[in-house]
Amino acid sequence: MVANLINYLLLIALVTTGLLFYNDYILAILLAALIIMPVISIVLFYKTYKNIKIKITDFPVTAGRNNDIKFKILVKNESFYPMGDMKIRLHVENIFYGNEKEYILNVANVPFKSNEITWKFKSLYCGCIKVDITEVEVRDFLGIVRKKYAYKENKTMVIMPVPKIAEFDMQALSSGDGDESEVQYKKGTDVSDISQIRPYEPGDSLQSVHWKLTARYDEWMVKEYSMPYTNRLCLILELYNNSDMPDEMDSVIEAYIGYALFMINNGREFYMVWYNSESHNNIIREIQTENDVMLALNDIMYVKPSNNCMDAYYAYKNEYGNSDFTGLYVTNASNMLNLKEDKLGIYSGKAVIYGL
Repeated sequence: MVANLINYLLLIALVTTGLLFYNDYILAILLAALIIMPVISIVLFYKTYKNIKIKITDFPVTAGRNNDIKFKILVKNESFYPMGDMKIRLHVENIFYGNEKEYILNVANVPFKSNEITWKFKSLYCGCIKVDITEVEVRDFLGIVRKKYAYKENKTMVIMPVPKIAEFDMQALSSGDGDESEVQYKKGTDVSDISQIRPYEPGDSLQSVHWKLTARYDEWMVKEYSMPYTNRLCLILELYNNSDMPDEMDSVIEAYIGYALFMINNGREFYMVWYNSESHNNIIREIQTENDVMLALNDIMYVKPSNNCMDAYYAYKNEYGNSDFTGLYVTNASNMLNLKEDKLGIYSGKAVIYGL
């Protein structure tokens, strides 16, 4: 841009020199045109600079964590005016974690032409990624004036955790001595009575799992009750971002989704519950299929995490504590929660599941 201005000034100097030494009428007209041309250029610039259209295209709806994410930025100058190169300010934010970063893109600008830029990045964490074009800077072709103005073009995508069935460390359940004392080979009349202990079979309720025997014998064992009991099960997610361990919440989400998939694979219907810290209420979703799990996960990625490590726990206890729901609570391992409820398992050393 500076080079264009220098060349233009040199041209005026040459014409002026020719006019002084040769006194040519044509040179005088040329000099007058060169002097007035910047004024015309600036007027045309201010009338046409907003005729530049910018679009984000080929933007994925979802992507995997730590994978390359590519999209395109299409820039089209719909005017006849040959503006100089432009700058585009790109703002990238992980809404879920609150991480954000800005980038400046330099783009060539040709009248009635389109210019396409391929841009890529990767997200180390799960969450909802929002990409905004927030500002555009354009200049006239001589580089005399420039103009910055706000621009609104944005897209969002959800960065998903790896969808796999969580494998909890059952050794965490092996402490204590409440083993055979829970086995009662008698028919009872109360829902709390157990008639027998047997190996897990597909279709058995997850609520009937005998956790301590499962840990001891490394095999899923279930309690067979003398009477039917509630199968209303809630899987509660604690969305708390521990700034000292920024990847911990990803493990919690992976464990949460992995446990949900485990229950789906075993024919279990249940509810997914999480706390919205902005609206201060529980969000509950009935889950019957794997697609329901993925839809719920998509909604979760738009939630702002809580500032307190037990918001979801207290919100659930306040609303559903006296109901017939059975709760499975997934939270951060580093929270060091002093809960009365049983610790049922640990996932990757960073997520813990409690039975409420």
